Amino acid sequence: MRKIRIGGFVGAMLIRASLLLAATSAMTGCAIGTFGTKAPAPTTPQSLREPCPETLPPAASSLFKDLAANHKAVAQIYFECRDKHAALIEATKDDEPAWWEFWRIVW
Repeated sequence: MRKIRIGGFVGAMLIRASLLLAATSAMTGCAIGTFGTKAPAPTTPQSLREPCPETLPPAASSLFKDLAANHKAVAQIYFECRDKHAALIEATKDDEPAWWEFWRIVW
C-alpha cells in the first residue's frame, strides 16, 4: 500500500480550510443562543384590551342643538378611545431595545 502525502500548497490550503470551518462553526454555535425560551407576554389590563365602539350614536334630529349634542358625544367617544390607545401603547412599550437594534445601545 502506498501512502498519500499531501504537502506544500495543497496541505496548507486544507489546514486553512479546516481552521476556517472550525472557527465559523464555533461562531455560529455561539450566535444561535438558547432555544425554547419565550419572552413573557405583556400583561395589560382588560379595560385597555376592549375595542373601541364600531358605531357612533346618531343625531336625534336635524336641529342644531341635537347636532351639537351628538357632536359632543362622538367627540367624547373619540377622546376616550384615543386615551385608551395611548395607555395601551405605554403599557406594552419595551424600554429595552431588541437584540437586532444594537445601534441604539452603541450610539
